[in-house]
This record gives sequence, structure tokens and C-alpha cells, in this order.
Amino acid sequence: MGNTFIGSSLENKIEIGEPFHQKNVIDPSIFSWNELERILNLRPFVNSSRLRLLNSKSYRWTAGWWLSDRDTYPPKLLHKEVKNCVSVLHDCSRINESINSLCGELEKITKFPTDTHIFFSFRKGEEGLNAHQDDSHNLILLLDGMVNFKIWEKENPLDKYYDPSINVDMLSGDVVYIPANVYHQSTPLSDKKLSLSFPMSISGDI
Repeated sequence: MGNTFIGSSLENKIEIGEPFHQKNVIDPSIFSWNELERILNLRPFVNSSRLRLLNSKSYRWTAGWWLSDRDTYPPKLLHKEVKNCVSVLHDCSRINESINSLCGELEKITKFPTDTHIFFSFRKGEEGLNAHQDDSHNLILLLDGMVNFKIWEKENPLDKYYDPSINVDMLSGDVVYIPANVYHQSTPLSDKKLSLSFPMSISGDI
């Protein structure tokens, strides 16, 4: 069994089920840039369904006959594109023991199946993710960099202009919690950003 990452105060906030931001509560060494680099050099992790290059144009390529997974980004294209857009890796709940342990803690608290998505970007001024809502609860942990995070708790910011209920500049070790169907937006403020998103599927239980 791995380390315990969620203390009692954070557990209580998650159980309440309302949006929140808390500073410096989870050790950011849970996942590193070096681990990410190794993953991006493993072909099964860089297929176009698992790795999404946000705000990037669509590409087509010819795959060699020897490949068992023909839908993987060619290395030259991949290294170019990840430097120019926000990217996300899905299905990463078992990427290392620490992340798997944290997913287990969240599943024990919420009784919802929990996955891990790895978000990263290498360029300051990226557009980030525009205001949107998800159909899962979400705990987001910033590992490196600085990100402005906004949460609109009661109103739809796409209909009218409302001040967000939470508007914070997150630093390494900070978390935000966003319940399902609550609008939120993230904007990178630093040259590099690495974060983990833990979506909890409310359509199933464990």
C-alpha cells in the first residue's frame, strides 16, 4: 500500500461536495516531468485516443506495417505539437503506485470509480481550457507551474457575465475540487505546467 495523500480536513471538504481551493495539501512529487517524458516515449501511451492535443489541428499519417498500434503519433510530430498546445493523457490511474493509491483514497471517500488524467503544457500564454462543465466530480492537483483557476458555482458563465465564486492562482501542491456540472476554467500563467485531474464517475459506484 502506498502513502496516504488525503488528510482528514481535505476528506471532509470532498465529502461536503461543494467547490473549494486548498493550498499546498498534496505532495507534488507524486508525479514528475521525468516520468512524463518516459511515458511520451512509450508508443501505447501516445495513440490519438489516449493522448489529446488540445487546440491543435487534425493530422493524418501513414503507419508502418510493423506497428501493432497504428494510431500512434509519429515521434517528430508529437515532439513538435506538445510544445505548442495544452495536452492531456487519459487512463493513467495506474501510472505509478502513488497515483494509484490516491485514486484508491478518492474511491473510498466518494464510492465513485476514479481515473487520472495528466495535463501538461510548455508555453506561457496558452489559451488553456475555456469555461466548461464535466459530467464527473473532479479533484485537480497542480504539480508544477502556476495556473489561474475559476469556478462558477451557481450560474452559467456562457449565458451572462458572472463573477466566479472561486478565482485563484494555483501553485505547486494546491488542489481545487469541482463537482459535476459546475462550470470552470483554467489558464496557464507559467512557461510550463503539469497537473493531475482525478475525475470521479458519478454514473457508477464501487
